[in-house]
Amino acid sequence: MIASTGQRTPRAVRRPIRAMIALGVIVGCLLGTVALKVWQDRSGVSADAGSMLEIFAGALGYGAMGYLIATRAAENRLGPLMLGLGVVAGLQGLLSSIDSRGGWLYGVASACQVLFVGGVVVLLLLAPTGRPLTSRWRWMIWLTAVSVVASALDALFFREQVEAGTQPGGGGSIIHAVFGGVGAAFPLGLLAALISLALRWHRSHGLERQQVSWVAAGGLAGPLLILVGYQLPEWAVDAISSADGLLHGSLMWSLAGVALPAGIAVAVLRHQLYDIDKVVSRTTSYAVVTGVVVAVYVGIVSVATSLFQLPNQISVAVGTLTAAAAFRPVLVRTRALVDRRFNRSRFDAEQTVQSFARRLRDEVDPDIVTGDLLAVLDRTMQPSASGLWLRDR
Repeated sequence: MIASTGQRTPRAVRRPIRAMIALGVIVGCLLGTVALKVWQDRSGVSADAGSMLEIFAGALGYGAMGYLIATRAAENRLGPLMLGLGVVAGLQGLLSSIDSRGGWLYGVASACQVLFVGGVVVLLLLAPTGRPLTSRWRWMIWLTAVSVVASALDALFFREQVEAGTQPGGGGSIIHAVFGGVGAAFPLGLLAALISLALRWHRSHGLERQQVSWVAAGGLAGPLLILVGYQLPEWAVDAISSADGLLHGSLMWSLAGVALPAGIAVAVLRHQLYDIDKVVSRTTSYAVVTGVVVAVYVGIVSVATSLFQLPNQISVAVGTLTAAAAFRPVLVRTRALVDRRFNRSRFDAEQTVQSFARRLRDEVDPDIVTGDLLAVLDRTMQPSASGLWLRDR
């Protein structure tokens, strides 16, 4: 029997210190970027605020979630990797602010952008356990990492030639070709990351499946937010058409950058892990309802305008009222259908209560009713202990 002294090893003590240093570097880069942007605005120098917001969201999202994982689940490798991605994103914002005219610092910022994207793919290959799916998948992780480094070096040394559409002279053409050939393997890494997540979900059960579901939800939320950002201005009325740049450029991309690290943090730290069924159920329900309501509105406005030749104001009013009236019944029916697939616990609980209510109408024996009530309570609420007190008459 080994007695624990309660003392932490030097390596365990250094982990939170390193995480704090990395988070400090991220915050320092972002503060430096803000200071430069303020100076540029006062000096009349143009600045891309939209891309800065995206970089800020990525750096803080990966940095903060990586810090939580590194300090609370130190055995998981995802924490240091996410902190590294936050540092890379912070450096990209700082260097691109210092040199926005295409100098060598701007080339370093471009290389940081490539490293960030490639690091996210490596992150997906390791999530949520911090280890590859099997030992055979290690070579895919190394291949992805090497291709990312080659692409970053290519962006660092040959960015100007690539943008100008020219070929480097001398031995540079050979090096450029080597970097490009090795970097061409990156799409394989992206495809492997998607396959790895699918296989993890298929082979896992219970807790691990919930973890993989959170990672997948965070990964899918990013592309969906970006697609919404591109499509929403087309649905919007003229009054908010000026928000096109905000929705396209910064807001949706920023939210997309935070979605994946948030999903990974929930998966690793296991905070409200089993709410993923509810999240998926509600997301799917409201997405379907939104699509139906928009289709009803567009259909009524189109028919009223083209077929009945009604004025635009009347067509919009009729479409709005009809869509509003259809929202509630469509939502109720859609929730019932979606809960059967994604949120089984809620659906099964409702079915159990309804079945008990039907049996209660015909049952007169108090002992049977009491036992049935306690059984329903145990199946729906799953308490650690339960009892029923009846007042004597």
